[in-house]
Amino acid sequence: MPPGDDYSSIYHPVDQDGHPYVGLVNQAMTCYLNSLLQTLFMTPEFRNILYQWQYNGTMDEATRSIPFQLQKLFALLQTTNKYSLETRDLTASFGWEGSDAYEQHDVQELSRVMLEALEHRFRKSEKHRTFIENLYKGTMEDVIKCLGCRREKVREDIYNDLALAIREFGATESYKSVEEALTAFIKPELLTDSNKYNCENCGGYKDAEKGFRFTAFPHMLAIQLKRFTLDYSTGFRVKLNDRMTFPDYLDLNDFIYKPGMKPVTKAPKPSYAAVTKSPPQTIKEEEEMKSQSSLSHDADGWLNKPPNCPEVQEMLKKGKYVYELFAILIHQGSATGGHYFAYIKNLEQSKWLCFNDTQVKAVDIDEVKKSFGGSGWSSNMNGYMMVYRQVDPEKNQKFTRRSELPAHVVNWLKQWEEEENRQAYEQSRIDSMVKVKVVLNDDRNLTDEMPYGAQEWNFSKEDKGRDIIELFAGKFNEMGIYVDPNTAILIPARSNGNFAESHPIDLNKTIGELLSEFFCNSELTFVMELKEEEFLIPVADGLKHLRTLDFLTVDVSFNSVRMCKRVGAYDDETMGSIRERVSKLFPKCQVDGTQIRMVMDLVIDDGSPLLLIDDDSKTIEQLVRNKFQIPKFYIDCGLPDDLKNDRKTTDFSKTQMCKIMEKRKYGTRLRIQLPSASDYRQAGLRPPSNTFTVPPAPDPSPPVSPIAKKFCQLGHESAAAGTSNVNTRISQSNCHYTTASSSTTIISAPNYPYDSPMDRFIGNLAAASDPPSYDETMGKAHPASPIDGSLSNPPNYLPTDPYAEMEIDGILSSNVSPAISDDEENVPPEVANQGYNDCPTAENWQSSMDQDGNLANDGAFEVEREELYSDAYEDPKYTVDVIDTGYCNTFSCKYVSILVDHRQLTSKLVEWIARHLKLNPENIGLAKHYNDTDIKGYDMTLCPDETIKMSFASVSRVTVVLRVPTKADEKLFRVVDFDLNNENNPAQWPTLFHVAASSKTTVKEFKDKCLEILESAYAEVYPPERIRIREISNYGCPALNPESNFEARSFKDPIIALQKLKTEEVQKKKDDRHYQPIIVRRFCPSSLEIMAPFEVLVPEGDEKLPQILKNAIASHAKLAPERIGLSDLLPKGSFARWPFTKSALDLIDLPFADNVTFPVDYGGKLIYFIDKNETKKHITEEDRRAMRIKERISSNSNTARRTERPLRIQMSSISESDQ
Repeated sequence: MPPGDDYSSIYHPVDQDGHPYVGLVNQAMTCYLNSLLQTLFMTPEFRNILYQWQYNGTMDEATRSIPFQLQKLFALLQTTNKYSLETRDLTASFGWEGSDAYEQHDVQELSRVMLEALEHRFRKSEKHRTFIENLYKGTMEDVIKCLGCRREKVREDIYNDLALAIREFGATESYKSVEEALTAFIKPELLTDSNKYNCENCGGYKDAEKGFRFTAFPHMLAIQLKRFTLDYSTGFRVKLNDRMTFPDYLDLNDFIYKPGMKPVTKAPKPSYAAVTKSPPQTIKEEEEMKSQSSLSHDADGWLNKPPNCPEVQEMLKKGKYVYELFAILIHQGSATGGHYFAYIKNLEQSKWLCFNDTQVKAVDIDEVKKSFGGSGWSSNMNGYMMVYRQVDPEKNQKFTRRSELPAHVVNWLKQWEEEENRQAYEQSRIDSMVKVKVVLNDDRNLTDEMPYGAQEWNFSKEDKGRDIIELFAGKFNEMGIYVDPNTAILIPARSNGNFAESHPIDLNKTIGELLSEFFCNSELTFVMELKEEEFLIPVADGLKHLRTLDFLTVDVSFNSVRMCKRVGAYDDETMGSIRERVSKLFPKCQVDGTQIRMVMDLVIDDGSPLLLIDDDSKTIEQLVRNKFQIPKFYIDCGLPDDLKNDRKTTDFSKTQMCKIMEKRKYGTRLRIQLPSASDYRQAGLRPPSNTFTVPPAPDPSPPVSPIAKKFCQLGHESAAAGTSNVNTRISQSNCHYTTASSSTTIISAPNYPYDSPMDRFIGNLAAASDPPSYDETMGKAHPASPIDGSLSNPPNYLPTDPYAEMEIDGILSSNVSPAISDDEENVPPEVANQGYNDCPTAENWQSSMDQDGNLANDGAFEVEREELYSDAYEDPKYTVDVIDTGYCNTFSCKYVSILVDHRQLTSKLVEWIARHLKLNPENIGLAKHYNDTDIKGYDMTLCPDETIKMSFASVSRVTVVLRVPTKADEKLFRVVDFDLNNENNPAQWPTLFHVAASSKTTVKEFKDKCLEILESAYAEVYPPERIRIREISNYGCPALNPESNFEARSFKDPIIALQKLKTEEVQKKKDDRHYQPIIVRRFCPSSLEIMAPFEVLVPEGDEKLPQILKNAIASHAKLAPERIGLSDLLPKGSFARWPFTKSALDLIDLPFADNVTFPVDYGGKLIYFIDKNETKKHITEEDRRAMRIKERISSNSNTARRTERPLRIQMSSISESDQ
């Protein structure tokens, strides 16, 4: 904290105009941008010349003009009363999108790119085209000097900034100061040995010096400290937090090259190659740099004085290149990420400030000096980039005062202020608006879930209820639903859409008055009725609770369910009264001689019972105990004959209405990924053929849609002999969703406390005859809405579509149950035209789960429809309807979508899948996926009484996992294909298959199983002698003895490898003894090269193993045995991993002997050999160090790293029209 300063001057500093400094909002990760922008803003020369530039383009082009947006930002920073400003307009002119703000970049990189973009923009302006060059560009010479002829080759370079190393390559200590780093920067590099220079004058390769020399420094000098480097010991990028000082006044006169001048440096620095051959050197402070410090400097070389002080003037006598520090851009964090902020000095006030995004505060010199780095403060918070300004009274400028702003900037400020005020007023107006939500209580708009198809709009508090009616009537008319604003009414509702009052509002009241009346702050909800007579609630006796009842129609002719009305009723109203009201609301549901059937669903959960209402004397309060529960009521509708016949059915459980409701309530959609050919093989099974033949239809009847199967409840079969419990729901063979006969033996699911699945229904309706079958209703015209549309349409209102009154959206519409329709020939025309056999689009599959807990179509499944046939489809034993089948490109698999009764046991579904795949159920396992990004899924462990609902709640899809059946004493062994040249971890090798084995299983029996699977799954036939079973462990990869069993192996989870031998390899065995393979690799000491591996066989238990091994190696290498030198057998310890190799650096010092000692477990171990006559290459310590670095980099080359997006500022976004 600056001494003697008060709180206001520290945390609310002001500029030379007395205007508080303004911060910049961090969009996400744009702190590096904010730091650079504040640095440019605090550069007087940059700010002033930017103000002088005048924009002449259109307002549309202004959004893409970087200098205009930068000028706007600077002008607002100098004049606004806001605490902070946004930078979105500026980044939009860069061509950045939303995601670009989430990428952190290097501030020095941004400085270069932005200055290049501005230079590109000003290239056609006579007044400003040298703007960037005059301020930020310096020149240097890239020089190569031949030490033979002393001739120099010079190339001039232009630079925007200087990047100085923190430490020299290979050094263990850092440079102490910027001056020392500058000295090292211009020290020439010596080109010698293999890095000699090809001199054209000498006509050959000569020793030379290569380096840089400065010829001019820019007015604004930016110096970057290269704090990010590669750690060669780990191969990772790291940050160097070493301390490096930089002075507040930098004298660069001694660094300027003048012909004939004495160089600053002493000896040339070595080249990269030379560095690797020499030990690291400690960099010491140069004596001549120390001599430049005077007694007036502090310990860090700072004067802490203005530029007109005698010390600075003394520097200027040596030359013009004296610079004053005014900005330090700080990086806080590591090499993988961090935060930027800036210390910036007001060059007029000589005061330091900290600009940290939205915060700006004054700081003292001691805090600024903490940016040197090193220990203390925060060790990862240090200076990364410094900006110096040349001390030149003739060029140094003062900031443009607010009163001195150019006229065009003042005019723009007025326009920006007016636009800002307009936006603020508009925002204030929007904030004062009242959101009004309206639910049209009409079947053409209602949905059976919140918000029930509600529309919303913002209104002023002065608007009236009549205005709400007129606006929403227009909106609904645009949707094809005619609403007469003269007859429509609004009923107050709660935020969830339920009725709050039993009478409509006064349409002449203002919205402000309605807010007060209903004690609301900023939102109102209403239910709109087309006519007041449609909302007639009997008056309650006393203070009874007003409920909202949802009514859904069940179309028994077209097997559809849709939400059609929300009805208000008090708790004391009887079901008879409600039935009478419903009959008036739904006139088309009335059939002579029968009454509307009502079935109540309490919607507690998917397993709650349905209740047939047959006692009209009961009240709502008696049926619905929970005060806040919203029950659903199903009422039947359809073609008159169909409806009349269905109502006459005595047993309600056999009615079409019951079947449709149950299918909707208890049906759950599942999408099942089928196993691939590779999955079959890994389970030891033969993959199925790619195509299935659909058997011909027995008669020329219309094709049956994929959903027209069966839907019968399944549970445990009765254990009692002779017991037969008939499920009455499936007793009709012509039922639209079943082919089961009446003799099917089934009992109810165990988690329901009923003797029969239909016992939960109360009573039955009398009927004279059975209802017609579903097939008998085919070909009939689809009815209009169950609500008589003529009541709400004007006399001359004609819908463009003959079925517009019905408004059935589609197969997966929220208004129509997606699980009901059974045949293309008997669906509404607009649905039939879509075709069930068409491939579902991604738009239909956005939601993974609908409100009923049913799996909806998934956007990840971009499918190719493929009709597959399985006899499991027609088996009445399972409650499974096949919706569609096909191939999913996203997950590269076949799939089958099914509708299944979620009360069914999951084990029954497993049986059905096994039947579908023509496999044994014990081969079937399931994995659940909860989202599209979940690739592997979660394996399921099924409980005996687990149901579909319990197993698959909220899943996205299910994958069939093929398993190998195991007995109680068996475990599965993963078998991989042995590859001698594969150096990857064997756990990552592709799996051939899995084999079950117990501790008593012999290796021979295991091999026989492998041979059977190779033949059945891969169609590969091998004689037993061409297959070798090996174990890959931490000790080696021995060949297992066929006579041994798995009990003798001392491994926990081994990897079993199957090696397929060539015929010539089998012929190498000379007897029936068991042979062990030894992996052999040759090391060439002269070239440090390691040859590819090969194997030799040695018999188990032979006393001459060393000689046998040596002779075998000599025979393969075509060398005399006495020339063979052998290493020890590897690995020696128990923590090694395949492939047990050593690097060339390790093998250099590895002893090679004439003989080798064989351990007990020598099988599958690795041995190196050399030719003892080969000359060993001389390796220096420098060579060893270089090799070690190379090996470590190579070992980390496959490490996964996040790909950083390149920083970009689009040149094409820069307007060219303004000059």
